[in-house]
Amino acid sequence: PADIKSARLQYLEKHQQAGISPVTGLWLDNQDVMQKLNISASTLKRRRMEGIIPCTRIKGKYFYKESDIQSALRNGMRQ
Repeated sequence: PADIKSARLQYLEKHQQAGISPVTGLWLDNQDVMQKLNISASTLKRRRMEGIIPCTRIKGKYFYKESDIQSALRNGMRQ
């Protein structure tokens, strides 16, 4: 959707202005992650708060690097 695209562009511009190289790769939202890991919203929130699943928050919405989720899958994290 357009609002996600806009938020991502703002994120990239902010990091470029700060002299930080923007992170590349595919980003997933909550629904994508819950589906890939077969976990509930509350489990995802708990894993996020525990620091088990790293994320980035943009305009109140959480995004996850696909590589981090793939790593969680390789490590057998499910519930």
